[in-house]
Parts: sequence; C-alpha cells; structure tokens
Amino acid sequence: MSMNHDLAIRWSDESSSVRRLQRSGSVPIHAFPRHFRPGGIVAIVSKNNEIRLMFKAVGIDGPQRVTLANGKSWPNGYLIRSAKKTMREPQEPLKAPIKGWYSIGAFRYFNAAKMRAILVGDNFGSGKYIEELPSGTSGIVFQPHVQGIPGLPHNHPESVLVDQYVSWMREETHFADNYIREAKLRVDLFDLTHWQLLEAKAVNNREAIRMAIGQLRDYKRYYHERHPSLAVLLSSRPAVSCIKLLTDNRIAVIWRTPGGRFSTKRWQPEEA
Repeated sequence: MSMNHDLAIRWSDESSSVRRLQRSGSVPIHAFPRHFRPGGIVAIVSKNNEIRLMFKAVGIDGPQRVTLANGKSWPNGYLIRSAKKTMREPQEPLKAPIKGWYSIGAFRYFNAAKMRAILVGDNFGSGKYIEELPSGTSGIVFQPHVQGIPGLPHNHPESVLVDQYVSWMREETHFADNYIREAKLRVDLFDLTHWQLLEAKAVNNREAIRMAIGQLRDYKRYYHERHPSLAVLLSSRPAVSCIKLLTDNRIAVIWRTPGGRFSTKRWQPEEA
C-alpha cells in the first residue's frame, strides 16, 4: 500500500532563487512525486541540508514545460503550488534529515512532523534509496533521468535522441540514469517502468549496431538476479538485415519516424 509523505527538494544555494519561489508561489520539479499529495509539506533544501523554505502544497500541475532548479528547461515537468500564506523561512537553522543529495533539483521524501527521512521507490539518488530491487543490483547507482546522456553534451545527437524519446513516452514511463560501479560504466538510459536497458546510436549502420549489441551485453552482466530486457534506440529505421541482427540477439529496435514518433520492433520467442 502506497503512503503519502512530505517532500524535500534540493534547491539552488542562491538567495535570489529562493526569493523567486516565494514570489511565484510554486516549485518546479522534473518528475511526478508519486508518494506526495497536496496537503503535504514541502521543504526547500540548500547546502548542508539546511531548510531555507517550507510551505503546505495545495496542488500539482503538469506535465508541462518548467524551468528546473538548475536553470534548465524541461518539457515534462510539474509545478507544486503552495498555499502562499503558509510559506515561511525557519527562524533558526533547521536541518533536513536527508543524506546523499547528488544534484540540485533532486527530491526526497520525509516526515516533517518527526523530521526523519522516508526511503521509498522513486528516490533514485543512490542505490540506498531504491526499494524492492534485488540485492544483485546494489552495485548500480540509479539516478533520475533529467536530460540527455551523462557525460555527453546536451546537443550531442544521441543526447537529443534520448530526450526526444523520453518526451514522446511521456510521464507514464519512468526513466533513470545508471552508473555501474564495478565496471565504471554509465548506460545511456534505463526504463524503470519496463525494466529495459537502452543504448542510443545517432547512426543506424551495421557497425554502430554491432557496437550497441556488445555494449548492451556487457552492461547486462552487472544486473544480477533481475536481468533487464535490451533495446537499441536509433534516429531512423535501420535496414531489414540490421533489424534481424538485433532481434536474433533478443534485442528490441526502437527508431524515430520521419513524423517524430517512435516505432518498435521486438524480438519474438521461438515457438516450441
């Protein structure tokens, strides 16, 4: 049974950024907070877990384009609306009971009355914040997908392709960025809803697809006990022979159509 909790959001350390929140009366976030509901408390957290602002939420709007805490625009974000009269800055320094913030804009759940952290499934900032994952995945860090591909410029063709796909899938699908500690590898995209590992390629020739097959097979070895399905994300439909190469290796093919949609060809299990 899902429970609702209060929400802490790691925010910019600039005082002007907090003042903008007070003026607007709303806070943008990158994903829907599934364990938070209007009526709960929101805490805006600065460096050293210091709570800069608290308020009672009266609504959540979205998905819609928002400007995140890091100043970047995000097409499928949400706005948490406040009861402006409840907005207050703590009179004395007040620490949030959160550990392991990994970036500005991340959010965590907590109990504001008891000032204790609540660990639930969509706190993807650290492997310690993942619930109901098999123990074999403990060597993999799950972080919420915000934009592009970790380690690549946002305007890189493969980063742009990933953003287009995530936007097209909308909020029904939850994505993450994975870091494999043991191998020191970062994967392009992980679909948490369908437990699928994706490798993006800006070109669809055989050489790129063969490379993608090797990368996916390599990554998959580290997801012990619960292996993900595999998919290659392409900027356009590949040749029939390349589609067969992937499906024969039990890898789905996802490509962007000329109209901006995405089409998928899945591998079919052999009949007995």
